[in-house]
Amino acid sequence: MVKIIKKGNVNRITKYFLEKLKVNANIERLIYFILAFLLLNHLAACVWYFVAKMEDFNPDSWVMKLGYIDSSSVEVKYHFI
Repeated sequence: MVKIIKKGNVNRITKYFLEKLKVNANIERLIYFILAFLLLNHLAACVWYFVAKMEDFNPDSWVMKLGYIDSSSVEVKYHFI
C-alpha cells in the first residue's frame, strides 16, 4: 500500500475518476475527507486490536469481553447488524 501511495497511483486514479464524473471541487474535497476519515478509522481499529494482542488477549481486554477472539471476520463484521 505504501508503494502505491508513494508512486502517486492513488492520486492519479482518483483524479481520473473525478474528471470522468465531472465532480465539483467541494464534492472532491468531501470525497477526500471521507476517504481519509475511513483510513484513519481503520488504522485506529488496528492499533486497538494490536494493543489487545500485545497483552496476550488479557481476559479483561475488549477482545475477550466481547468474544471476538474466536470470531471470523464475517461474524465480527455483522455482529452489530
